[in-house]
Amino acid sequence: MSEQIFSALDNFAQDFFKNKWIIREREAISFFVFGYLLPEIKAEDELHHPAQIGIEVQVPKLLVHYNTKNKDLIFWQKPFEVAYDRNNQTANFPLVVMEWKDRLFSLDSKDKHWLMDYSRVVPSEFLGICLTINEDKIFGENIAKGEVIRSWEICKKN
Repeated sequence: MSEQIFSALDNFAQDFFKNKWIIREREAISFFVFGYLLPEIKAEDELHHPAQIGIEVQVPKLLVHYNTKNKDLIFWQKPFEVAYDRNNQTANFPLVVMEWKDRLFSLDSKDKHWLMDYSRVVPSEFLGICLTINEDKIFGENIAKGEVIRSWEICKKN
């Protein structure tokens, strides 16, 4: 799934820089999902249905010291999954959570720490992606099992 996400992110970044879009976090997420990620979906891939994607949805609360809140972009294992069942019990865990910010010169420390803490306790395969989008670069970190496993950036090509 991460290959699909990063392929879409690279394509989004190239158009973002080329077109000099002036967009904020919510618009960036919307452009990314509807314009770049949906075309990456193929029946044979892990991300195989649009309903595996959630925008601003809840994840199961596993961390007592954090308030439950919605996450920017969630990827579920199966289409139409949600965090809780009818009895308000944890039903599913996301495979990937992306937290986006715009116009910062470093990653959002609250998002990064939440992803690190969550990735330590989620009882299934999990990847956290913390990223920031600026007019000249998009940069971020991939997080798993409580650690940064990869730092990356996509820069504007001159």
